[in-house]
Order: sequence, then structure tokens, then C-alpha cells
Amino acid sequence: MKMFASIATFSLIAILVTIGCRFLNWVWFRPKRIEKVLRKQGLKGNSYRFLFGDAKETSNMYEESYSKPIGISDDITPRVMPFSYKIIKTYEIVHVGGAETIGVHNGRGVDEVVINKHTSFHKSFKISNLIFRRLIGGVIRYEGEKWSQNRKKLNPLFHLDRHKGMVATMQRQCEKILDEWSSIVPNDGSPGVVDIFPYLPDYTGSVVSYTLFSTPFTSAVKRTDTGSTMDNTAQPRRSGRERRLPRRLEDVTSYAQPFNIPGEQYLPTKKYRRANAIENELTDT
Repeated sequence: MKMFASIATFSLIAILVTIGCRFLNWVWFRPKRIEKVLRKQGLKGNSYRFLFGDAKETSNMYEESYSKPIGISDDITPRVMPFSYKIIKTYEIVHVGGAETIGVHNGRGVDEVVINKHTSFHKSFKISNLIFRRLIGGVIRYEGEKWSQNRKKLNPLFHLDRHKGMVATMQRQCEKILDEWSSIVPNDGSPGVVDIFPYLPDYTGSVVSYTLFSTPFTSAVKRTDTGSTMDNTAQPRRSGRERRLPRRLEDVTSYAQPFNIPGEQYLPTKKYRRANAIENELTDT
């Protein structure tokens, strides 16, 4: 009996040590080795930070960017993609958690990568958040060879000549939105501000819907009333259900985390109960 207990204890210790070594190799030793090799090749970038990599800096840059106003003539790229903009200007190595991403900026290097037919392109990201994986579907969820094959099938759809037929539809839908904005802004010449963001999803959906199906676009968050009052800011009013869905999605995204705790999806936590409610609502819709 004592021998059995000793063997079980030794086996448990060996398993824990193995798991610990693999974890340390994943979050520290392997990223540092790769960083050292890349720096010897002359690539620049931040030093690797334990577990999170450049995630904290990325979050801080987005927060700082969104906290500042932007002028109508300012370059929008540093505003909407601050970290990507800095990568293009400064960095070549980016630490995404424990993985390294290399940015190729010169044309010759891009040609060498693209022309190489013996290499299958893989996603530079992975949807590891269990909640997000439940709420989205399609090609974006695929990994490895399955993603590469489906991506190649979709490539012809994005050729420029395939999109020429959308130009007229885009123009018509854009004119409709501009007419709607004109009816909201005061006619007496007094200043007014229109929040254009709520209109963008409907605009995109209308273009795709009319192009593919020749039918109007209907959305779960469709505008029902643009309103006629101006309080320096004009924006559409939504019904209770229409406000509820995007707010719930926003609440769930606030639970985003860089890694998953094994088995946490089976616990009746607040975020997973909310994810279940959203999934059911999306399925019913």
C-alpha cells in the first residue's frame, strides 16, 4: 500500500513538473529564444513581456487614441489602428501573447512571401476566447489547413472586377443616407452634429443585400425612428429590443481575456449565462 502511494505521489509530482516546464517554455523560454534569433537578424521591436507580450501596450494605445478628438482633415489611420500604424513605422517584431509576428514592410520581401507557392498562409490570430467562439461562425473560426483552403476559395470574390457592379448600389445607398442627414440638420444654418456611426451597419448591409439578393436590408438592430429634434447631436432612436442586443454584445466583450481557464465554460458564471442568453436570442432571430 505504501509503495502504491509512493508511486502515485511520484507520478503526480512528475506530471505537475512536466506541465510546469511546458508552461514556462510556452510563456517565457520559447518566446525569448525566438526573440534572440530575430534580433540577431536585425529585426526591431519591444522586448518580450511575460505572458501578455505587447497586449498591454496595444490596449493603452487604443485607449489613448480614442480619448483624443480627431479633426476632419487628420489622418484617420493612427486613430483607428494606432498599434498597427506604429508597427509599420517602427517595429518589425510583435509579441501576440507568447507568439511572435513578423511584419514585412519592403516590397521585395512581400513579393518573396506571396510568390512562394509552397507555403500555405495561416491566420495571424486565433479566436481563443470561448465566448467569442460561441457568438461568431464561418471562415474566421477555421484554423490550419482548413482555413487556408477556404481562404483560397474566397480570394476570387475580392478581385476588383467583381466589385464594379456594386458601385451604383453604393452610390444610391450613400445618397439616401445623405438625404436623411440633410433632413435632420437644421435648415436655418445653425450648427448641428450628426452621429454617423449608427448608420454605417445599415449602409453596409444594404449594399450587400441589394447587390446579392436585390432586396432591402433588415437588421436585428434596424433603425425605427430617426427623430426630428436636434440637441446639438442627432442620432437614431431604437426600440427596446434593438437597443438590448448590441448592449449585451458590448457587455460580453468586456469579459475578454487573453487566456481561458480549463473547464470554466461549464461553470454557471455571470458572463457565460449572459453569453447563453445572447446565443439564444441570435438563434431565435
